[in-house]
Amino acid sequence: LDRLGVEPPEFGYELEGLRGESGAELEMAWPTHRIAVVFDDELSDDRGKPPPDGWRLFPIHTSAEVVLAALQP
Repeated sequence: LDRLGVEPPEFGYELEGLRGESGAELEMAWPTHRIAVVFDDELSDDRGKPPPDGWRLFPIHTSAEVVLAALQP
């Protein structure tokens, strides 16, 4: 990832709820980009449930190329 200009993801990243409580767990996240890969399809953008504020979530089966493209400026 370094050679692509992308920082490594944080694994097991937990989103905070509105009141600071622990929210959803994201399997791999790039918090500065608000992009994550999730196992739970219920959280992913393509399932109709809105993602957490400002986040783009990709299901685990999404190709690496698609996620990397989303991380590019």
